[in-house]
Amino acid sequence: ADWDEVEELKAQVFSDGKIQAEEALVELQNATEEPGLAEEFASFLRKQGIPAEDLLVGDAPTVYSRSLIVDRRGKEYTAKKLADWLNLPSDRIVATSDPEARAFADATGDIVVILGSDARLATAAITSGE
Repeated sequence: ADWDEVEELKAQVFSDGKIQAEEALVELQNATEEPGLAEEFASFLRKQGIPAEDLLVGDAPTVYSRSLIVDRRGKEYTAKKLADWLNLPSDRIVATSDPEARAFADATGDIVVILGSDARLATAAITSGE
């Protein structure tokens, strides 16, 4: 069996119903010099039950030192969970009216996660075995 698929299915069964209800399209932008960071977080999110089709992955136009979550469509619950998973304080969640969010006004996602140099996942889940 493909264990990644098994994990993803398990996650969807046991995942958070509120996240599924919001159906937010989450756009992950890697704003660091570390290649693959956004993909790594996307893989983590799939294991939390966010469907792959609700995740967009790309690189931010510039490097950011601080991670930021831009909630473009009022998907507050999902934005808060993303902040929790990245160990970010809730003041890093900003609306599109925030000056820091302007650079992402034309983004595709309902929520844009800018992974800055301070990005730290709930890493135990990712670097298991280290």
